Amino acid sequence: MLISPIALFAASLLWAAGVSAQQLPRRSPPYPYAFQYALPIPPTKVPIASYKNPTTGVPIDFYEVHIRPFKKGFFPGLQDADLVGYDGLFPGPVFKVERGRETLVRFVNGGHRPASVHLHGSFTRAPWDGWAEDLLLPGEFKDYYYPNQAAARTLWYHDHTAGLTTLNTYAGQVGMYLITDSAVESRLGLPQRAHDIPLLLDSHFFTAAGNISDESKEVTSTYGDTFTVNGQILPYLKVEPRKYRFRLLDAAVSRTFNLTLMDKNTSVPFVVVASDAGFRETPVETKSLVIAMAERWEIVIDFAPFVGKNLTLAHTTIFADTDYVGSDKVMQFNVGKVVTDWSNNGPIPKKLVELKLPKNSPVVERTFNFVRNIGQPWTINGKPWSDPMSRVQMKPPLGTVEKYNLRGTGGWSHPVHLHLVDMQLLSRTVGNPNQKAGRMYLEEYEKGALKDIALLGDNEQVTVLAKFVPYEGVYMFHCHNVVHEDVSMMAAFNITALQDFGYGNLTGGLEDPLDKRFKAKTYSATNLQQIKSEVLPYYAWLNAYPDPAFLEARIDEHWLTYKGPSPTSSASAAVSTSSSGTPLTRSFAQVTSDDGSRPPWSITLKAQEASITATRSFEWVTKKSKTWTPYTPSTTKTASTPDSTTTETETSTFTTTLVVTATYTTNSTSSSTTAVGPVLEYRCGAGYGNRTCEVFGDEYCCSEWGWCGVGSIWCGNGCQLGPCLKV
Repeated sequence: MLISPIALFAASLLWAAGVSAQQLPRRSPPYPYAFQYALPIPPTKVPIASYKNPTTGVPIDFYEVHIRPFKKGFFPGLQDADLVGYDGLFPGPVFKVERGRETLVRFVNGGHRPASVHLHGSFTRAPWDGWAEDLLLPGEFKDYYYPNQAAARTLWYHDHTAGLTTLNTYAGQVGMYLITDSAVESRLGLPQRAHDIPLLLDSHFFTAAGNISDESKEVTSTYGDTFTVNGQILPYLKVEPRKYRFRLLDAAVSRTFNLTLMDKNTSVPFVVVASDAGFRETPVETKSLVIAMAERWEIVIDFAPFVGKNLTLAHTTIFADTDYVGSDKVMQFNVGKVVTDWSNNGPIPKKLVELKLPKNSPVVERTFNFVRNIGQPWTINGKPWSDPMSRVQMKPPLGTVEKYNLRGTGGWSHPVHLHLVDMQLLSRTVGNPNQKAGRMYLEEYEKGALKDIALLGDNEQVTVLAKFVPYEGVYMFHCHNVVHEDVSMMAAFNITALQDFGYGNLTGGLEDPLDKRFKAKTYSATNLQQIKSEVLPYYAWLNAYPDPAFLEARIDEHWLTYKGPSPTSSASAAVSTSSSGTPLTRSFAQVTSDDGSRPPWSITLKAQEASITATRSFEWVTKKSKTWTPYTPSTTKTASTPDSTTTETETSTFTTTLVVTATYTTNSTSSSTTAVGPVLEYRCGAGYGNRTCEVFGDEYCCSEWGWCGVGSIWCGNGCQLGPCLKV
């Protein structure tokens, strides 16, 4: 059984005594209602439209969330607090999505400050990842497109606006997002449904009148002295004497929670089964849990031995966090005497899942110092986010593993978050040997897990491995004490393309987090017919999320066989378009024959006109002629020519207009062939050379989304070209 030396000792002694060595008086009003109000369970968000990708068969569900001001009472007898939350709730509604179902979430900003939304823990393409300066202004909306292809896990969505993340999240813009996997859940038999409960922890200061405090001038930390769970101060939860699964999230601005479960003065063990990135390989029993800002841990508590008792989830201040009088409890569990549902109440399996951990053979090792000098902003390696010329601090090639020494010094704690990728924690050592050392070990539950947060306690250095898959693009990494983040402790990394990678274009085309195609737009209303007939088909057509397992396997394959470019023995295939962008090319092994025939090539192409990712297979059947036959292979096949043999494997397909030019060498004689693909989809308007729809008829309009049609959907709001209606 794991007993963390710091956490358990503090909990069993200080909590029992009810005091701390350096407690400060509360800033908030007294709260004499501990454990008198029930734990609220946030509502589950329901999609309002769905669409099935005709090429992949993957469903896409459409949701709409409104960021809006509202009032919420925290202290009986005092005024309501002014909050701004998702759908006017704190916390926001819970998304529960089956793995493999994509989602398009329209966020509408009805608040009074700019917003940007980040789905934390998702393998999201850069334009929808919540870049801090990809602003969603009041009165605007933005559609965020999520893959939900990662292993089942607890994610959360929250504001990520440069300089405003503290104020927006503190005001309520936080919510949980769950990716589930029915097959895995069925195999493991862990508690489900009513016995699988989200617990979103937060911490605030309140004014004497009952409102939340104004933290607009705070530049160090906002720890808070009053804890809420799912938006309720010190709630209780009635439970049956059986096993429950709790999904813990620390959504606080600056507070790290150091949790123990107490039966009066005795600590009660529980089992950690999952981390930020989903299930651990094996369950770990512990009597304490340190959970920092943005961390998620899933635990199982067996209440069977505690029939008729009340158990308290207690907190003991840790690290440099300020300790306030009375801030030692989080919630209470009231254990009943009867079990009404015995399902999923069996033993926890000794083996949960097989994790694919990064190989400890990094191509590079880097050190990042998370520090603040007197009078200076919070920085990473001395470089603030406020300097755009120094933001990108590393450029790992797609598929590589890098080792990072994340170092915190100066008496502060920093939960470090890398967007897009998961990390494996290798060790925790001292940050600065000239200062008092923090923890010199990993917690047992941190081992054998993948995470997107690495917690640096006071003067701690954590060494991690990160594998940069599955997509190229520019992403952020930062301290998740969002006060530090707002005051410039944030940077970026650029996962760079593999120029000689045969499948490279499958991952390209969506690298820019400020891609103009997906910028926020003025909101008037949502037309569900348009969502179903235009918007969802458009996002499906982007092919933004090819199977990540397939991509990673091909990327690994590339690095196993990579020997560098060979420019003297290559041919190239490129897309010929009317855009001014440079076509993305792919190199092939040179093949020659006397009559110019070619074996089939699997050519990965990028449609520059449409700025999408697309793949198709082409079989060359030319005998110096200019005809071609496209097909979609369903199995691996081999084709032969008089002097060469090549093997082609199945690839995905796309539907768009392409002009493909292939150039090759035949016995030192240059030849070229041009093949024009069938017009399966026609796009129009901005981004497509301002192409009109006149080819279909004078009555056709080009819609806001670049599709041709007749009627109000195409000719109404947002109509770009044609006989647009005046609305």
